[in-house]
Amino acid sequence: MPVELIESRTLRFGHRHFLPIMLSPMAGITSQPFRQLCLELIDEYCTQYDTQSTETLAGIFVDEMVAARAIAGKISKVRAKATFAHNERFRSLQLHCTDALWAQTAAFQIASERLADHIDLNFGCPVKKVTKNGGGSALGANPDLLRAIIHGVKRGVEEGCDNNSEAVLPISAKFRIGIDDDDVHFLRTAEIAVEEGCELLTLHARTAQQFYSGKADWSAIKLLRDTVPKEVLVFANGDILTLEDAIRCVRETGANGVAIGRGCMGRPWVFAELSEYYTTGSTFALRPKLKEVVEIMMRHLELTVSWVKAQGNSELAAVKLFRQNIGPYLKGFNAKEVKMQMLKAVTVLEIDQAARQLDLEQDYPTALESLARGRSRSQKKVFLPPKW
Repeated sequence: MPVELIESRTLRFGHRHFLPIMLSPMAGITSQPFRQLCLELIDEYCTQYDTQSTETLAGIFVDEMVAARAIAGKISKVRAKATFAHNERFRSLQLHCTDALWAQTAAFQIASERLADHIDLNFGCPVKKVTKNGGGSALGANPDLLRAIIHGVKRGVEEGCDNNSEAVLPISAKFRIGIDDDDVHFLRTAEIAVEEGCELLTLHARTAQQFYSGKADWSAIKLLRDTVPKEVLVFANGDILTLEDAIRCVRETGANGVAIGRGCMGRPWVFAELSEYYTTGSTFALRPKLKEVVEIMMRHLELTVSWVKAQGNSELAAVKLFRQNIGPYLKGFNAKEVKMQMLKAVTVLEIDQAARQLDLEQDYPTALESLARGRSRSQKKVFLPPKW
């Protein structure tokens, strides 16, 4: 049913125009095969949108996080993972940085070698192995280093583009509300990011201590949007699992767009729903039967195997990498025993044979549509470097 569109149909970021949609980067999830699949589904299901012909791009689909030091050190294994599919017309790469010099060097190489068209900076990851070394969400608690890193990236990009303003890659930053309820610093982080040249800010409206538990505080997103200059884009992240969530979040917060992370796990068609909404005003919800879900899942597996083999690795490595997606795809369906078989599979054939045992005519479990996917976990202690 057509409805009144929320305010922003398209956005300008850098020198390109986009639908106000972002695939939020997730380690091990938003690799090239998944992003390629998301764009294929937009082409398949959107009635008035062609990802390859329209001037307005379908959104910003960000690669999983890569370490600046690995890019700067030209580590081939890491660079091989940070690749883009043929249907990605705007290549977004997220950097994990803990040192300003490495950040600048990595940004220079990305820009000069045109490894990507956009750099997103990770200041939000709450995982121990990242924060204990001063990365991810730990950086919000160290404003001097945060500023130095963004400044270094901006300088590296400008130098890599020979100071040609038309070629300079846009920079964005993703961050959390703070470390915990006693250390809330997202407005300070935003101020520094804007002063150092970030054109887009994504706020995951949880603290690092919350991890992925509890409820996202959308009021913080509204405060951020009301505080930073209007020309700076603000994207909302956290508890946006459906098209309805996205519409409600933008209306409540005034955010320019939405960044979807766990909400797209096992549901890559959510970006097709959003694309259809922003191009036609239709709030159609694609609720596929299990047959269609399995077809999408097997296409995801096919793309994963092809991508992993292109890096010189085996089918077994591809299947092991893919298995984390099986649970989200089958969530809510009557598929418990088959799912267990798939999770033990070591070949594509074994997954395919298991899938043939399913009742493929099962309807989509709409009652579970608004439940979080992936690991929610409980609140966790945030590990920071000594004397941080």
